[in-house]
Amino acid sequence: MGIGHHHNLDGEGLPAGLLPACVVGLGMLLSATGAVPTVFGLPLAAVGAAVGSLPVLLSALRDLRRLRLSADLAVCLAAAAAIGIGEYMVAAEVILILLLGGVLEGYAVGRTRTAVRSLLALTPRQATRLRGAQRERVPIAALAAGDVVLVAPGERIPVDGRVEEGESTADHSALTGESLPVEVRPGCRALAGALNGHGVLRIVTEAVGPDTAFGRMLHLIEEAEHTRAPTQRLADRYAAYFLPVVLACAALTYFWSGELVRAVAVLVVACPCALVLATPTAISAGIGRLARRGILVKGGAALETLGRCRSVLLDKTGTLTWARLRLHTVSPAAGVSADTVLAAAAGVELDSEHPLGRAIVAEAGRRGLEYAGAVGVRSAPGRGICGTVGGDRVCVGSAALLAAEGMVVPAGFEARAESLRTEGMLVAFVGAAGSCLGLIGVRDEVRGEAREVVTALRRLFPGGVGMLTGDSAGAAAALGRDLGLAAGDVRSGLLPEDKARIVREAGAASGPVLMVGDGVNDAAALALADVGVAVTDLAADAAVAAADLVVLGDRPLRKLPEAVLFSRRVLRTIRQNAMVFAGGVNVLAVMAAGLGWVGPVAAAVLHQVSSLLVVLNSLRLLWRPEEVGGDLRRRVRQVGVAVWSARRPVLACGVAVYLCSGVFRVGPDGVGIVRRFGRVRTPLSGPGLHYRLPWPVTRLDRVRAGRWLRVEVGFRTTAGEQAGSPPAYEWNIQHRGGRYDMVPEEALMTCGDHSFLEVAAVAHFRIVDPVRVLCAAADLDAVLRTAAESALREVVSRQPLRAVLTLSRAEVEREAGAVLARILAPCETGVIPVAIHLQDVHPPLEVVDAFRRVVDALEQKDAVVSQAEAYANEQIPL
Repeated sequence: MGIGHHHNLDGEGLPAGLLPACVVGLGMLLSATGAVPTVFGLPLAAVGAAVGSLPVLLSALRDLRRLRLSADLAVCLAAAAAIGIGEYMVAAEVILILLLGGVLEGYAVGRTRTAVRSLLALTPRQATRLRGAQRERVPIAALAAGDVVLVAPGERIPVDGRVEEGESTADHSALTGESLPVEVRPGCRALAGALNGHGVLRIVTEAVGPDTAFGRMLHLIEEAEHTRAPTQRLADRYAAYFLPVVLACAALTYFWSGELVRAVAVLVVACPCALVLATPTAISAGIGRLARRGILVKGGAALETLGRCRSVLLDKTGTLTWARLRLHTVSPAAGVSADTVLAAAAGVELDSEHPLGRAIVAEAGRRGLEYAGAVGVRSAPGRGICGTVGGDRVCVGSAALLAAEGMVVPAGFEARAESLRTEGMLVAFVGAAGSCLGLIGVRDEVRGEAREVVTALRRLFPGGVGMLTGDSAGAAAALGRDLGLAAGDVRSGLLPEDKARIVREAGAASGPVLMVGDGVNDAAALALADVGVAVTDLAADAAVAAADLVVLGDRPLRKLPEAVLFSRRVLRTIRQNAMVFAGGVNVLAVMAAGLGWVGPVAAAVLHQVSSLLVVLNSLRLLWRPEEVGGDLRRRVRQVGVAVWSARRPVLACGVAVYLCSGVFRVGPDGVGIVRRFGRVRTPLSGPGLHYRLPWPVTRLDRVRAGRWLRVEVGFRTTAGEQAGSPPAYEWNIQHRGGRYDMVPEEALMTCGDHSFLEVAAVAHFRIVDPVRVLCAAADLDAVLRTAAESALREVVSRQPLRAVLTLSRAEVEREAGAVLARILAPCETGVIPVAIHLQDVHPPLEVVDAFRRVVDALEQKDAVVSQAEAYANEQIPL
């Protein structure tokens, strides 16, 4: 719906549509209650509907100016038709439900962006710059490349750069989705927005602001939010054609039934809001969900196309491998150990910058080998390197280099080297003291998750997984075999243009193709693919710019199958939204409205229900129960491990807290009663601080000694707004309302002259034995009330009605108190009665009329007697 496309949900101001909805709702309330039925002679509900419909009408007029019919126009027509037939409340309710539905839908869509919006809060505003020994806090914009910044523990890293000094951990979870912190030390790369751990870091600035990895990620997110999906544009076009169909249905309904109300209901219920919302809500939820997992999607079109891809092509170097060499094999000559070969080679390669040399030195360090550095090191381009170690000439390189240095290569070593080359290794001969010590084979290090990911992709894309590389055929074939790829799925020796050509051919042969790469040489292929995925740390700008998805993290490949599966789930959700909620529900609702089963108000409710069902169905994409359960289980395990590792201090603290919980305080007018395993411990605890063994050994109760208890008989005092009593303009009016509620079974009593009487009384008691008060009865108030009622009934039954109503009330109270004391004496309740007061005594309301007639008769009798006496006093003297 039009108004649903313009919500302000960034946390500033009120959501669009909320203020008009409040105006309409207030008008409906005042009109329905009759407080303000009209304004300037116009029905208030109609005025509210007209005011509330202004945003909808403006949206419809904007679309008409573009020569486009929209769903908002159908809503305006429905409201106008309702006003035309005099259904002002219906028109107002239609507009109100539409506005509230738009607000709720916009809020739900905004909630899907929470994970993306929260990234903005990660941007530091200031940094600590070091100038010699001076520290200064400066804005981020004031930093430049080469500046040294100091990052304290718990502070977010403000720039991209290299760690110059310090060791710590960096939490990249908000940027890459990785849950575990990454260790950083001198030479490691630091990313802006990451949270520094326990150490202080000195970082040399390389990039600031929008040029950082974090800044580029935010740019990708903004681009994704402003890119619309093809299916969404199709839904908008369908909504434009939908209005004439709606108008035709409404006209046919009116022609068939002759009832304008049915036609209005059809207009209301058939608005295609749910159809328009079907795709954008699902796409928005999908982008937000993937962003939380460290998968940045450039737009809805990319997410939809990913779900339709039928084949996938994977770059090798940097994607399936780490793009760094690692020693794989050491093949020594007879009588020589592998460590001897490796130590000799590491001594010569110690200061080398060649990837082969770095791999050899790194492996020697991992094995803890001790070796001396070479002197007189000389490199032969394309052949190897030589130097002197302990007076012996040592060479690392090709067989030709060793031969030129006079070193003998044993027979069979060439064949062994060729065998290693066919497995994709780079081979180096190591010679010393005139002979060959052995062979060293290094190869590109394969990502640990590569085989698992390729297996998952083969299930997702049957027969459509291939690998592209510029490496040699031997290296490519060896990696393909390790990953389980067929020989025909591996292409080697490719230039960037060759990769682009293969992507184009795969798309023409099998449909949408997914290309996964990491570097500049993959940019053309990523751009030509239907969906390009960059597996990178955002350092390769060309790959990121050309890709449609960017997968971040320490092991980004593992997220690739998840992204494919989730994109297919998004497509299923879009189809459900369009076919079930937007299509099926609306068709059934139009039929119900046309048959007269649904009125205009119910039609508006059904229309918004279908839209909200679309939103709720899309919001399911943001939540997966298994993830929540897994996270909960992981946290529970972490807490359990932490508690068990610190069980002794935790147990000691728990015991101390348990024992300290036995301290209690008794107020100045109270008594503390401690029961140990149910038995009261004496003496009782007086005012002050005391100690007892904690529960469940003992139980503590506090009783205020000497306190008075009060129970009501025949009525109950009502608290709250009706606490005021009605004016007593008649003697029987006191208990018809106000602060008293009569209890008839208690209040109604029989007098000695067989007359009925209603009694309202209060009995007061004083606590004399707190232990008996606590233990004598489960409900002491009920016991005391029953005793007071019995005493009153006994006394009243001996008195005539006139005596109780008039002169003998005080005597009745004294006698009832004495009877009450006699009743309670054997009960040992721990309380003694103080007094019983009759608050109110009167005949039952049912005999009030009879009493009035008696009073009237007595008044007439007195009048006649007075007249007779007056006549006698006048006539006798005469």
